[in-house]
Amino acid sequence: MGRPRSPGKQHWPQNMYRNSAGTYWYRDPRTGDVLSLGNSERNAIGDARRLNAAVALAYAPHVKEILAGQQPALGPGTQIDADGLESLASIRSSARKTVRQCGVYFLLAAGEIVYVGQSIDCARRLNEHMNDPTKTFDSFHVIECPESALSEMESRYMAKFRPPLNIMLSATARGLIRAAQC
Repeated sequence: MGRPRSPGKQHWPQNMYRNSAGTYWYRDPRTGDVLSLGNSERNAIGDARRLNAAVALAYAPHVKEILAGQQPALGPGTQIDADGLESLASIRSSARKTVRQCGVYFLLAAGEIVYVGQSIDCARRLNEHMNDPTKTFDSFHVIECPESALSEMESRYMAKFRPPLNIMLSATARGLIRAAQC
């Protein structure tokens, strides 16, 4: 997840924000598209919860079938228990370990690199970007590298691709380009 919400906003659903004019809006985490939710906090919270549920269904289409009481069409090797849910054994066998991945990452929109960054924990950093309404992207890529090489590798990729969201560029003494944190 991204940074924690301020105390007065902790009850808000994910992906819901309010601008300085008092209008609530929703940012689709898949596309970055923004949808106005109006000026009523109560209505905006309900709308954002429904939109988040729709996004969850889009990520896991079989959930809709399970909720409708139908047998879900799942991949080979997936085991369904008596409740119509994926079994513990099936979840355990397909679970992936979380790995702290150090590297340079790329945010892409419509196949174009729009941002290059570096982190010692790319998964955490990518989650922060997903909750940042100024960063619109639909996919990402990570190139693992040692922490000691992060700055140089990031600089080289920024010089090569010149991504539009890396707006604070300055030349270094060696001719590479280094970005200030955006």
